Amino acid sequence: MVGDLLVKLFTNAGYDVAHVLDGAAALRRIQAAPAHFDVLITDHHMPEMTGLELCEALVGSDFKGRIIVHSSHISDE
Repeated sequence: MVGDLLVKLFTNAGYDVAHVLDGAAALRRIQAAPAHFDVLITDHHMPEMTGLELCEALVGSDFKGRIIVHSSHISDE
């Protein structure tokens, strides 16, 4: 539900938005075209791969965008 809301909000503001339902799909999408993405907004609790695991996988990759991790529950780690 939050993802759908963010897609609508950013699309209405004129941004090109890609939306996937799990961390592994997000990683594949970004790795396929890292320069296409300026910002990643991710939830921490997702199927296949958590948001923090996604961030760790992107560190040192060709993705140079900013990352926003959103969660209703996340540890200090």
